[in-house]
Amino acid sequence: MTSGWLGKSRPYLWGLAVAMLLCSFWGIAHAPTEAQMGTVQKIIYIHVPSATAAYTAFFVTFVASIVYLVSGKGRRWDQVAVSSCEIGMVFSAVVLVSGPLWARSAWNTWWTWEPRLTSFLIMWILYGGYFLIRSSVSPGSRRDVSAVLGVPVGDAEVDRWLRALQLVPVGDGRWSVPSWRQDLTREIDCIEEIARLRGYDTIPVKLHPAGVGETAAITPQWRVTAQARAALSAHGFDEALNYSFLAEKDLAAVSPQTPLRLANPLTSEQGAMRTTLLAGLLRNLGYNLARGVCDLKLYELGRVYLPEADARHRSGELAWPAHEPRRLGLALTGSRRAKSWSGGGDAADFYDLKGAVEDVLEAMGIAEARFQPGAHPALHPASSSTLLVRGQPTGNLGQVDPRVAAHFEVPQETFVAELDWEVQLEHSLALKRLRGVPKFPAVARDLAFVVEASVPAERLLEEIRGADSAKLLEHVTLFDVYRGPPVPEGRKSVAFGLSLRAADRTLTDAEADALCASIRDRLKARVGAEIRA
Repeated sequence: MTSGWLGKSRPYLWGLAVAMLLCSFWGIAHAPTEAQMGTVQKIIYIHVPSATAAYTAFFVTFVASIVYLVSGKGRRWDQVAVSSCEIGMVFSAVVLVSGPLWARSAWNTWWTWEPRLTSFLIMWILYGGYFLIRSSVSPGSRRDVSAVLGVPVGDAEVDRWLRALQLVPVGDGRWSVPSWRQDLTREIDCIEEIARLRGYDTIPVKLHPAGVGETAAITPQWRVTAQARAALSAHGFDEALNYSFLAEKDLAAVSPQTPLRLANPLTSEQGAMRTTLLAGLLRNLGYNLARGVCDLKLYELGRVYLPEADARHRSGELAWPAHEPRRLGLALTGSRRAKSWSGGGDAADFYDLKGAVEDVLEAMGIAEARFQPGAHPALHPASSSTLLVRGQPTGNLGQVDPRVAAHFEVPQETFVAELDWEVQLEHSLALKRLRGVPKFPAVARDLAFVVEASVPAERLLEEIRGADSAKLLEHVTLFDVYRGPPVPEGRKSVAFGLSLRAADRTLTDAEADALCASIRDRLKARVGAEIRA
């Protein structure tokens, strides 16, 4: 497409602006003096508002054209110049026509040529040329129209629509625009009118190739990590960002592993690369507790640096003397929730931490996870658990050891967890499969058993699920644990809530009772459980 009327008429407009300025000087220089002018001349020539208006419009056109030419943009100045041009043409014509009238009155002749009339004649000619060239615009070639609209538009169709707009061809692919269509100043304006007349519904809506696969940039690992962060935020955890450099004494308090030492540490408190996230999180807790912040829940997702070769690249170009896996660390202390009129203020415990870990696993789509007692150097022996995912140890959680709590100056009722994030990602599910609302109702049953106090609830849950050969067990929940009379000493009562449902039918009481009987028989045979009356 061409650059529009401005590009083609720029030399003419510059000449017009200069001619206007010279013409004004010409008229002023050759104006008759007051002594040379009679009374009629003074009244008609000097005080005729037409002359004043013509010169004013001349000056405004000159200034607006200069501004528009220099800036190359700003259509307001362009419209000002056009409007002033039209006004100036009218008043210049009035002055030229009134010339014979005042000449007849002053000198009894119908025509006396004065230099000032010459200036007005030149002004009128320049105005006309300006307006004519200003009203010419090129809508562009067939290829240009088709490229802008995105659909093929023939030359004959372009010609037909432009003629329908009452544009007149003037040759060389240019068209004369009617004076009442001052909104058509560029080629793109004409193309827009063609699109409007053809109908916007004729322009197909297509997805830009750059937009295809845009969601592929969101990797499954990124999506799962975002879901885990959201789950922790829902539990009230705040994210901490710590340096990878820590004091070696802090690392030794929570991990027996020898860290990598820095050759030139920034400070003595940052002389070793961290082998665990727990040291930094416990130091965060102590820092906040010393400043009066008592209820804290923090997590950190970052890398640790182990003095061992990466199992993925033990040799070759990618071999690296340090293993840098990602870990997820959690730490909490203080109240479970803030105290208010509706309750709260009770201290957080191990199960608050365990619940947060379970929600993180659920958000990541990890279903086959369980907990079992396990030892960790930073955890209290009586409150230390190991997280297993599909039978593989992937983390530890529990209450901090009293020695560790004293070292970091935190309460003994502080609970921490550290999970191997790389393993969690391997077992995660980024996009979950959703199910519709069940068509058939569920059947609820409660079962209470008396077992040895040493039998963990996890074992009972495994046996209950194992008895469901027909896959009717939808949910099973441990809702009560009781020790004391009338339960014999050394034993405990454990109660479970069962939700049974079939996907293709409504379960009968007989089917539900049969499954409950199967669960009772299995627990009695495997763990010696007795049904509680």
